Formats: sequence, C-alpha cells, structure tokens
Amino acid sequence: MRGLMHMPLVVVVLLVALLALATGVLADNTDQSNNGSRYAWGENIGWLKARPASEAYAAGGSGVQVTDTDVLGYLWGENIGWVNLSCKNDASCAGPAGNWGVKNDGAGHLSGYAWGENVGWINFSCSNDGSCGTANFGVTIATPGPYDYLADWGIFHGYAWAENVGWISFNCQNDSTCGTAPYQAQSGWPNSSGDGYTDAQHIALSKDPFTYCPIMRADVNGSGTVNIFDLANEAQHYGQLIPPGPARDDQNSDRKINIFDLALTAQQYGKSVTACP
Repeated sequence: MRGLMHMPLVVVVLLVALLALATGVLADNTDQSNNGSRYAWGENIGWLKARPASEAYAAGGSGVQVTDTDVLGYLWGENIGWVNLSCKNDASCAGPAGNWGVKNDGAGHLSGYAWGENVGWINFSCSNDGSCGTANFGVTIATPGPYDYLADWGIFHGYAWAENVGWISFNCQNDSTCGTAPYQAQSGWPNSSGDGYTDAQHIALSKDPFTYCPIMRADVNGSGTVNIFDLANEAQHYGQLIPPGPARDDQNSDRKINIFDLALTAQQYGKSVTACP
C-alpha cells in the first residue's frame, strides 16, 4: 500500500483496471429499471443485495453480472457479509476448491455453488448434488418469449440452499409475500441494454451490450437492417396490447403497438445495426 501511494496516479489507475480485467468481473447488470429489483431474502440471514446502492447499472462494480455462461460478482448480506458467486471474481479457480461458481446454461437455468465468507457454500440447484428427488429446488432467470414485455426479462425465481443458514429466496412469489414484503432480483440479461438485441448479439457485432441502440430496437425482425419488413410487422399488430402483441414491436415501451411505434421505427429506416455504438 505504501508503494502505491508513491506511484503516479495514472499508473495506479492502470493497475486497478488490469486487476479488474484479470479477475474477470464485469458487474453489474442488475436492476436495469432502478426500481429496487435487486434483493433476495434468507430465512435466517435477512436481506441480500445484488447491486450496491452506490453503483450505477453499467459495466464495472461489485454487484451481480449475469452472462450466457456464468453469474459473476457478489451479493452483499446485511448480516453475513459478502457472497462470492464465482472463483473468476478473485482469480481463485486454480485453488483447492477448483473451478467453482454459479453457472448459467444459457437458458436461465442456474447451477453450481456460491461461497459466503461467513456462511459457507450456497447451492443454486438440487441437480448439483442429486437431491432433486427429496428437495426439488433451484434458481432460474426468466428468458424472453415472443410476447414477453422486455421489462419482464431477467427476473430471478426459486430458491438456493445454504448449508449453514437455510433457504434463500430470490422472489417474493416463492413464498406468497409480495402483498406484504415485495422483493425480487432482476438481471438485464439476456438483454442488458434493453434494445431487444441480446448481450450475445451485441458482442458478436463488437458492440457494447450495455449501450441502448435505437436501430437495434427498431430492427424488430433481427435482420440487421431496419426496413419495410419491420414496419410491416408492426402494422400487422397495430392496436394490440402487449401481450397478445409481440413486445419487440413496442418501440416506446408503453405496452401497446400504435402510431408512435411506427414513427420511431420509420426514424431508423434504412439504417444498419453495424452503425450502433
């Protein structure tokens, strides 16, 4: 630490940046709408927070980052301290515990283990230890269907099991407490930008998955270019609510397909998603 104090500021900043890259933490894409959807509840440990209040919804930070393959970052428990979701966070995958962490199968079914510094291992699926026959539990993340509203993607459901402190619930629907104690955790994954193109599609195009692009939003059929087929798709569902209308046609997220959506798509007409930042 004394050595760092004598280094030029730019060198310190570079070292911190390199450390973040080395550990693989990309956090956090939790609570995209900033409506408080960042909590889990432990029956014996109280609240767990998936994104610190001081952190923005963006790359960088200590909160939870869901990717197509992993759940990275940390949970913070008011009574138990940090819960590490992956050995990739602290470059400990070569340690005695092996390559551990919470995994995503790409369809929102989580598995694997997290590590609580004061509570030990936390199991995210009964499939990890073959206990589904006696205790069928696990944590899932909602993935989009054609008629699902974009703001409903990424919601956590289900329970994890902590060997020393019991059940951890990620949604008040699990225990029917939403009327008295509403809570849930929600990730921006699989569409952290909210523009309708998944994180994987952004990355494949060398685009920032956290940056909203109106061209991608207007490209409702995913062809890569906004054209007459996108406008025709919206016209076909004109006047419908979401659902039954497809959420991708709803450009302004007011849960209905109308002239405003057609106008927003027309503004992007002829543009390619390659022009997105």
